[in-house]
Amino acid sequence: MTNTTTVEKVRIPAEVAEAIRYYKSNIDGPAWSNEKIVRWFIDHDAKSGIDGALASFARERLDDLIRALYNGYDIEKPPKKITLELTPEELGTIVASLNVVNDDDARDSARETNYEFSDNPLGVWQKLSDIYEQEARA
Repeated sequence: MTNTTTVEKVRIPAEVAEAIRYYKSNIDGPAWSNEKIVRWFIDHDAKSGIDGALASFARERLDDLIRALYNGYDIEKPPKKITLELTPEELGTIVASLNVVNDDDARDSARETNYEFSDNPLGVWQKLSDIYEQEARA
């Protein structure tokens, strides 16, 4: 009878995976060991590029880095971005409405800040709701 354990892979950002691949197959010299990667990036304060991404990850999620190096990893999917096309009037309506409770106060706020304001603010909110239903939940 064999005793098997399934190890779950860690999900890591793409730039961290890129850095791990780079250092494990270092084209500028010998490949780095898992231990060297961990020690180097917790002791050094890299700030930019793949070094910065890996150093930051090592400081914030050291256990995950170690598990990723030894057990493997999956790359996190970046959050889905949605592009909105809004008229200045629609954008003004949204910005003015964020600071207040009702449409009359939003109109007053828009006037005070020189934002354009839609005569149909519910139409703007409905448009955003429809886009959310179509895009964000897809």
